[in-house]
Order: sequence, then structure tokens, then C-alpha cells
Amino acid sequence: MPTRKVTISLDADELAWLEQRAKRLHAGNVSAAFVDGVHALKRREALQDFLRMSKAPRLSPEEVAAVMAEIRSGEIDAPKARRRRRAA
Repeated sequence: MPTRKVTISLDADELAWLEQRAKRLHAGNVSAAFVDGVHALKRREALQDFLRMSKAPRLSPEEVAAVMAEIRSGEIDAPKARRRRRAA
């Protein structure tokens, strides 16, 4: 899909953050860093549409906190360390 040039206005702090992210992840390409945000918003909307369509029950704040704690702990699908066999 062809790209189009647009002009946007950002708060100075937001722009500084975006520029730092661009340096870290996209060799300074601010447009690429901005597109990351657009993709994140599209994923969020798709998830919201899916949850609405599936009629999944809403989580309570406590359930959300529990899920986030589990995600942050890294225990979800964490691969178990394997022992190396010693050469005999």
C-alpha cells in the first residue's frame, strides 16, 4: 500500500518519547515508531470487537490485576530448563 505524508501535532514530551523509541527500535525512523502505535491501536480494537462478538463476560478489576500479575511474573508457558547429559 502506498504511503502518504501527513502532518501531526504532538506535545513536546510525547515527541521526545517517540523520538527515543524510534532511536531504540527503528534507527531513528519516527514514522516507523508512530506506525507501531497505530498497529497497537488496531490490535486493541480488534480484541475489543472479538470480546464484544463472543459475549465474553467482563473481568472484575481484581481478575484483571491477577491476570496482569501472572503475565508479569513470566510463569505463563515458561520453558523449563533441561539438564545436559554428562558425557560418559
